[in-house]
Parts: sequence; structure tokens; C-alpha cells
Amino acid sequence: MRLKHNRAAILYDFDGTLTPKYMHDYDFFPELKIDADSFWQEVRAKAREMDGDQTLAYMYLMVKYAREKAGVQLTENRFREFGRKVEFFPGVEGWFDRMNQFADSIGLVLEHYIVSSGVKEMIEGTTIADKFKRIYACAFHYDPDTGLADWPILNVNYTTKTQYIYRISKGVLNNWDGAGLNRRMAAGEEFAVPIRNMLYLGDGETDVPGMKAVRQYDGHAVAVYDHENINKVQESQKLVQDDRVDAAKHADYSEESLLDEYVKAVLREIQAHEVKLALE
Repeated sequence: MRLKHNRAAILYDFDGTLTPKYMHDYDFFPELKIDADSFWQEVRAKAREMDGDQTLAYMYLMVKYAREKAGVQLTENRFREFGRKVEFFPGVEGWFDRMNQFADSIGLVLEHYIVSSGVKEMIEGTTIADKFKRIYACAFHYDPDTGLADWPILNVNYTTKTQYIYRISKGVLNNWDGAGLNRRMAAGEEFAVPIRNMLYLGDGETDVPGMKAVRQYDGHAVAVYDHENINKVQESQKLVQDDRVDAAKHADYSEESLLDEYVKAVLREIQAHEVKLALE
């Protein structure tokens, strides 16, 4: 039987969702001898002082501190080198191929996307970068003469994350085409990936707008947490209690883990719904 739609997508936050720590913690902060807690406190203070955006504040401070440290040049390749040190929750590196194989076995084509407020270039340097159809995250502009990061060219914060749900759904996968994103769909025109066939994986309050947008159109949302971090456990439980997500699971991506089995169940549900639509 030909399904009405056979494409599904999993959208992932990055820090705290696929990794136990912020991506900056693995190499960037140690390289510049920056205390992580002090850095994020300064980010919040700078945003309040300027009445600005926290993601832009942290990007500014990254460039500022690099300029102050002799020998640390923030080129595109240097960011990718920082990304090579990033470590992941159990099972992450084998997760994507396994999920693709499972989806294929039930007649779905599964796509994976990052939607993160982290640094795009650092994510591109990780061992899992090639598993994603697109990586949506904060990005820098680089001076054409020096190759050094000099300006934020893309800001992905907790509310702007929602636009990528619609970009993926409509198949407008670039960052710049607002007209294509906002174009009214013609009667009978097919979405690239219906939002009902999406699963959003995130770890906290900053993912709530994206989770809400997906669930509004009958998609799925799961909060993941590090079971050794009591604050994250409680935060995820509250998201369930407040009906912000469908479920909360420990961030163990290993085969036959609770998260693994739950996501497979969601994919089965998506496939079954598409079968039902095809029979109507």
C-alpha cells in the first residue's frame, strides 16, 4: 500500500539533548581558560544590560574572549576543531542509522534535523554531523581577509526555533527565504514532511515553543534528561505534568533503551496513521 505521506522527521536540540554538557564545555572553555558558570552569568548580565538576546550575547562574548587570548583565532575550521571534542549520551553515535533502518522496515523515510541555539560550526565538527539533513544553529560571519569570526550571521533562539518546523514541513530548508516560508499552500499541495509526522526531542524550557508548535499539529514531543542531574529530571517531569510534552525519558539512545522503544512506538503510530489516511 502506498502511504499518503511516507516521510517523517526527528528534530533534535543539541546541548543537554544529545550531549550531557554544553558544547562549549568540551574544548572551547578549556582552551580559553574560561570558567563556564562565570561565562553564562556574564551572558545573562550582558543581555539584561543591553536589553538584548542571550544567544547574541554569548556569541559576542565568545569573539571578545578569543580576541583577548593570544593565539586563539576563531576561524570556521577552529570552531569545527572544538566540535571534535564533543561527547554524547550513550548510544547517540549509532542511533541515527538504527532509526533509519527501523523506519525503512515499516515503510517510512526518516530524516534528522538539528534545531539548536548552539554554534553551527562546532556541531559540524562533531562525529555525528553527517547524520543530519540540515543543521540549524547560530552561525558566524567570517572576515574575508582574515578568516576570523566577526559578526553573528544567524541567531537561533528559543522562539526562532519554531520557524524551522515550518521550513522542514514545507521543504524550504534554507535560512533566508522568508517569502517561500510564508507562502500560502495551494489546495491539495503536499507538504514535504507533515508536522503530524514530526517528533521533537529537547531537554528543557527553551524547547517548549518548538514542542508546542509540533504538538499543535498532532506531532510528538519528548523531553530527555540526564538521570544523574536531579534538576533536569525534575524539569522534564514538570514538562509532562504541564502537558508540554508527551513523555520524558532518560537520554539513553542505546538499542532497547526506554527512549529507543518509545521513539520506535511513535514511528509505528505515524505509519499506522498514514495507512489509515490512505484507506479513507
